[in-house]
Amino acid sequence: MPDNSQSIKDDIESFYNEAHDDYVGLWQIFRRTHNRLIESDVADTQTLEIVRALIARGLLAGNLTKDGGFEPWEEEQPDAVVNRVQREWRQLGRAPTIDDIAWFHLPR
Repeated sequence: MPDNSQSIKDDIESFYNEAHDDYVGLWQIFRRTHNRLIESDVADTQTLEIVRALIARGLLAGNLTKDGGFEPWEEEQPDAVVNRVQREWRQLGRAPTIDDIAWFHLPR
């Protein structure tokens, strides 16, 4: 079994590759970390760590539009995106699901 840091690296690479073909939802990142880890606080932290790394690699955070398009957030820096995700997650008060908080997009 890979160590935790290797799992995070693998997740970052996997989500980055997926973003070449489709949007990646925060809920997907959350689900993967929570399926792997028992402690939810650790999984939440790793979810945010993966988000930060994806933004640093060039993905944009935003929302999907009703017509299937993507509307990027004004925040583009990794720390600003993570801060917004954390704030909205706290306001949500539960685990993010498919339509919650953010999607990530790799501009072409």
